[in-house]
Order: sequence, then structure tokens, then C-alpha cells
Amino acid sequence: MKPVNKISFGMSEVLVLGSFLLYSQNFAFSMTLFGLGLFGKFMAYSMELQAQKQAAENGEKTIKSITDTITNAVALGSIGGTTKSGKFH
Repeated sequence: MKPVNKISFGMSEVLVLGSFLLYSQNFAFSMTLFGLGLFGKFMAYSMELQAQKQAAENGEKTIKSITDTITNAVALGSIGGTTKSGKFH
């Protein structure tokens, strides 16, 4: 898996920034905003990581399905023999 290095400025960053601005006026509210900001960023990161894992898993399933189909086609082709004329009957 490749690392997720996407820089964004969303609601989580606004909450963390707001917590730093309110730190000197209201400590409890500041820590609440900080906690919500960190929780939101963690959830966004985990959802992005799960989407990457799902995409990789779907790719592996597709490749396995294609190889199984080709293998079965080759195996079934060798079961039904042909005559010298190239016809079955």
C-alpha cells in the first residue's frame, strides 16, 4: 500500500485551529474542539485507508477470477477430444 499524503483544509482543521484560538479564554471548550478535530481527522483517514484496501482486494479477486476462467477453459478444451477430421461427430 502506498501512504496517504493528501493535504487538505477541512472541518477538522478548522476545529483544531479554533481550539488554539480559544485556548486562553475557555480551556474546556478549547479541548472539546481539539478532541472533535482529531477524531474527525482520524475517521477521515481510516475511511480513506479502508477504501484503498477494498480497491486492492477487488483487484485481486478480479485477477483470480480471470485466471480461473482461463484455466477452466483450457481444461475443458482438452477433455473433449477431436477426430482427425477436426469434427466431434
